[in-house]
Amino acid sequence: MAKGKGSYRLVVYDLTVPWRPQLLLIHDTRKKEDVISILQSFSIPECIIGIAIDMWEPYKTAIETALPHVLVVIDAFHVVQASTKAVDEVRKKVQAKVSKEQSLALKQDKDLFSKPIEELTPEEGERLQAWQQSMPELAQAISLHQKLRALYRCRDYEDALSLLAEWEREVLATSLESFHKLLKTIWNWLPEIMNRFICKISNAKTEGKNNQLRAMNKQGFGYSVHSL
Repeated sequence: MAKGKGSYRLVVYDLTVPWRPQLLLIHDTRKKEDVISILQSFSIPECIIGIAIDMWEPYKTAIETALPHVLVVIDAFHVVQASTKAVDEVRKKVQAKVSKEQSLALKQDKDLFSKPIEELTPEEGERLQAWQQSMPELAQAISLHQKLRALYRCRDYEDALSLLAEWEREVLATSLESFHKLLKTIWNWLPEIMNRFICKISNAKTEGKNNQLRAMNKQGFGYSVHSL
């Protein structure tokens, strides 16, 4: 409930109606043994087709143990979030090498570098282009991030796999450490990332609900799981 402090809960939603996720339960811990027990307690497990999770290995192994027939899906939200972090790491490295004025300007524009291109205003587009022209390393990071975002505009599995293979070649051709690290993460979770194009579920709404829970908990100086 407190980000970065290790106080994690298991939150499970029913995504049958994706735009209106229904809270099934909140559990005190997210230990693998507890997750297995909860998954095995569902009355009609054969009706579960896919489960969307974040990149938490015990969730994956728990699902594979309790419900081996289910597709494990890493949601686009978490892949794009990891890519955004990689862009920001490049921005910080570039920032450390420039003048104080440029460093401040880079920090002020940090959200611009990971924002979807189609959502940029004309003025933001001009600012972004100026940064790309003057900072080649940052330009590479922005380009790689936007291409990975484009993965989720692919219509089918084969198109997505081709785009990801092309993205991989582009990452390997750079010296950007944060994107090489991201590439290893994608290699580790590749089947689950690609399952998104077979079982098209998303836990983005779930993440939004989780943010609501954290905000409520902070505002109230902490609640019991039952109260939440």
